[in-house]
Amino acid sequence: MLVTQSTVYTGKQSEEGFVGSLNDHNFSAIISFEEGLTTSQGEALFNKFKTELFQTHISSLSEFESTVTNIIVKQNFPAHFSLAIGFLYNDALYVKTVGKGQVYF
Repeated sequence: MLVTQSTVYTGKQSEEGFVGSLNDHNFSAIISFEEGLTTSQGEALFNKFKTELFQTHISSLSEFESTVTNIIVKQNFPAHFSLAIGFLYNDALYVKTVGKGQVYF
């Protein structure tokens, strides 16, 4: 069985944006809204993202890709955001990045 260990580096928190991370339910993610949101607005949007993500059943890479994309569109994320997200399922790690999101192995 594959077990992951993840570390998140958020960098400096901007006063005009929000940076949040997630490490739960076989998901690891970091998101950055670079500008246009207050910290509380960014936190609320990220919490909605997490809630919807945890309510879905993902069993393939294409389902992972479409689920993340659909949540982003549904929640109407700002134009400038970055995301790096990974999902562990059946000893496979699915990874998706958006914007400046980066994953290091």
